[in-house]
Amino acid sequence: MKKTLVAIAIVSSLAVSASAYAVGNTGQGWYVSAGLGASTTTIPTESTLEGNLTETGMAEQLAVGYNVTKYIGAELNYINYAQAASTDKLFRSNTYKADASNLGLVVHSPSFSGVNLFAKVGAQYTNTSLFHDTGVESESQTANTLNIFYGVGAGYAINQHVDAQVQWQETPQINNKGATLPGYAIDIPRFDLYTVGLTYKF
Repeated sequence: MKKTLVAIAIVSSLAVSASAYAVGNTGQGWYVSAGLGASTTTIPTESTLEGNLTETGMAEQLAVGYNVTKYIGAELNYINYAQAASTDKLFRSNTYKADASNLGLVVHSPSFSGVNLFAKVGAQYTNTSLFHDTGVESESQTANTLNIFYGVGAGYAINQHVDAQVQWQETPQINNKGATLPGYAIDIPRFDLYTVGLTYKF
């Protein structure tokens, strides 16, 4: 009788544990992530003396998101892009600096041995500053633009709460937008972001 009761208790315990895991493993819920990597700023030909120019440097990304299901979620990102330098057709030394916030839809693939793929698309608000230096005087312009962004990536589940991720995101070029100096419109470069990071799921 005692052995029977012990067996029943063990089976009941396993059933409760399995049920709790199923509830906690729906994929729904909040998460935060941080990534470090590089960004490339592609300055269009018409804005530089050198022609089409791409500059690369260190960049950072922070995000908070909510998974509606295992496969679909929404994510808010903040991105700090690397500086980029060029010489324009007026022989001024130019420095581009930008940061951005974006909100997008994230779609995940099914997980295979802890690995899943994902894709992102949404809207991005970018603040771009352009600093001119002629050697005699300097001036600056800013442009605030709304644009599309898209990206892809892959994640690996280290445990139930922590994923490691690699991803790429791009925001296309915008021509002649948002100049603060009268009569001189700046081109917003194309921004590409490559990061490696960690995600914590609550």
